[in-house]
Amino acid sequence: MFKKINDLFSKLPKKQKIAFISLVIVAICLGVYIYIIQQRTNSLIIQSEKNIKIVQEKKESYPKSSFSGLECAGGKQRAIGIILAQYPETMPLSGLSFADLVIEAPIYKGGPQRLVAIFQCSAPDEVGSIRSARPYHGDLARAFDLIFVSWGRAEISATYEKFEGIDYINAIFNPYGVFFRKSNKPAPHNGFVDFKSLRDATKKLGMRQENKFNGFKFSKTLPIDGTDIPEVSIDYSFPVKFVYDSSRGEYKRYWNNNPVIDALNQKEIFAKNIIILKTQISNIKEGVGDIKLSGEGDAMFYRNGKMFLGTWKRNGDSEPFQFFDSHGEEFQLSPGKTWIEIID
Repeated sequence: MFKKINDLFSKLPKKQKIAFISLVIVAICLGVYIYIIQQRTNSLIIQSEKNIKIVQEKKESYPKSSFSGLECAGGKQRAIGIILAQYPETMPLSGLSFADLVIEAPIYKGGPQRLVAIFQCSAPDEVGSIRSARPYHGDLARAFDLIFVSWGRAEISATYEKFEGIDYINAIFNPYGVFFRKSNKPAPHNGFVDFKSLRDATKKLGMRQENKFNGFKFSKTLPIDGTDIPEVSIDYSFPVKFVYDSSRGEYKRYWNNNPVIDALNQKEIFAKNIIILKTQISNIKEGVGDIKLSGEGDAMFYRNGKMFLGTWKRNGDSEPFQFFDSHGEEFQLSPGKTWIEIID
């Protein structure tokens, strides 16, 4: 057969021979090119699958935050709690959308409320406006095992007693120069902190970095005995409202009738869970309140657009809070950000 092909080829005119040889060469080159492309594609697919697998393995290896129930790289590090003020002059606050848990309470009976923004998983560029603490903030620092931060505190004996033994950073003394004031906000509402530098300062100061707060109970499964309540209103000095957004499965926050946003990224503030903790609030002196945060009392839990009745309990000054449903079982929160609202 090869001889026949050779005889036919030898009888072809010179131009046809050249065309035939060129065609064969092109076919061979094309075949080699296709083979190389297929090998490279297969290699890239295999490498891509390996990379995806590695990324998935890294993601799955992160611990779950005891504050949010979500996986994060900082899930084992100790959280930092920072006092934030809420006045028209301070809004919008910086860094609030990064907090895993936020606790809100009045600084005295009938007075304006301040926040304890708790950061474990995320590190915003800055946090502020930072203001002074009250005695009961020492209870919150112990309950959640916080490194606690404020810009001053009520300098009375009750505060000294409550803050004794906690890891506390007072911005007035500005260790390692991590706190600063902004010129575009009026004093005393212009106190801020560089958060990364703050975390580094806690290490330089020898503060324990490992988290010891065991956390809440979390579950994606919704309890069955809730009441449909899509809007949660709290009659603070500056009124607060949370409105459930069913498309997100979260509650949008309003303060003083305005949506709350983060000054750093212009993001609106949402929460997966709202807890209303009822207790006794009293005044020690003018401008200084005290809140009963040990013992037990009534609580209301909001998640997935529903309200659940229950109770809270805290056995002592060094103990965490526990939350129970109406059947006496520990209430399970939805994984995500939580706001605790303290009222009397």
